[in-house]
Amino acid sequence: MRVLTVILGLALVTAAHGKDAPRRNARPVAKAASAKPHTISAGGLLNEADLAAIAKLGAASSQDKFSDNPSLAYVGREYSVLLPASEIAVDYNKDFHVLTAIVSKYSDIVTLDRNIDSSVYAGKNGFGAKTTVSKMRGDIFGIWLPGSIYDRKPLTFTAAMPGDAARSLSTDIRARLTGKVIKAEGVYAEKASALMKKSLITEATVANPLDTWLEEYAVSVSVEKVEWIDARTGLPLTGAL
Repeated sequence: MRVLTVILGLALVTAAHGKDAPRRNARPVAKAASAKPHTISAGGLLNEADLAAIAKLGAASSQDKFSDNPSLAYVGREYSVLLPASEIAVDYNKDFHVLTAIVSKYSDIVTLDRNIDSSVYAGKNGFGAKTTVSKMRGDIFGIWLPGSIYDRKPLTFTAAMPGDAARSLSTDIRARLTGKVIKAEGVYAEKASALMKKSLITEATVANPLDTWLEEYAVSVSVEKVEWIDARTGLPLTGAL
């Protein structure tokens, strides 16, 4: 099943008419480097690279209407993932000297890998207004957190500490999730798979000059344990309020 998340506006006349529509005056900015396929662990806990590889494996077979998606073979496997810093928001209350780290309940997907091409081009709308448009095309791979924005509890760590200690820890605090790969269910689920798929499309406007078409592929997981980790030592944090 393909579900599109679309952001609409007064489109630029040079905006996309399809995922791979040609761009006049497009100038490449960055392209992800190709890498050798990761060999998924045959036993033990799946890690970040394993889960990203499973998502890629499932994505490559998502158009096959006749065979089970290969991601289905990993249902029931246990995993342990250390979330990247980009998935964690940190705040500090100077009045009460309390640090708070949170993984937002509004994030369905935790990104583990991506393959994105970026470029810029000159855009102009029907009224003649011009702007420079940032274009992105590619794929995002990760895990899909259970629940929905309506019932998912945010993952939170709160501890009292001096400002200097909070500043030092703020860039190195991580959340380690453990659980199992589960069969995908819901509106974004690929049939007979452990894969969730979502498309993010943004049509460029003068006010919002972003031309985006990204496919998000995520392995559906349960979360059975959450540990907050100091990445400098690899040890669990203590002293939570």
